[in-house]
Amino acid sequence: MSYTNAFPRTLPSRSLVLHPDKIKELRERKSLYEKQLKQKRREWNPDGRYYSNPLTDKDAIRKKIKDIDHTLQLYSPSNPRGVEKDKLWNRAKILVDELRSGMPNKFEMHPMQLNPATGKITKDVDILSYAVKKHMDWESRNKLKIIELKNIARTLGEPELGNVERLRPRHISDASRYVVK
Repeated sequence: MSYTNAFPRTLPSRSLVLHPDKIKELRERKSLYEKQLKQKRREWNPDGRYYSNPLTDKDAIRKKIKDIDHTLQLYSPSNPRGVEKDKLWNRAKILVDELRSGMPNKFEMHPMQLNPATGKITKDVDILSYAVKKHMDWESRNKLKIIELKNIARTLGEPELGNVERLRPRHISDASRYVVK
């Protein structure tokens, strides 16, 4: 059994599993729509009588509820157990190692230089623009791996594991001290 068996339904290629906050938001919105369906919309008529509001489109509300149900069914994370969970954790570790290789480190992404005349720290804009380009190239090369890691993290209930910035190497190597344009 491969790690992909933990995802029972097929997700579109570049789709993410929903974040727990988004799932909570969708469920709250669904309950709000359900309350609207149950409410009897009565408006005050200038004649002194109440009447039902024909502008409340219950079919549109039902369609919204159906769309929310479909989204929750398709993009909610599954609940893997035992061996499947272990395989997902192992795949996540492999992805983290693969993503760290070639990723610009903290020093490259935030280049600082000490100005000897003023003693203040300044940012080198040329090196910074090179670092941003390097990061964007890295991200485009690893886009599918990033999405897979985020899906695994959300499936395991650890959405912070999918945060790519937490994976950024913090060490300063000799090669990164001298950024060549």
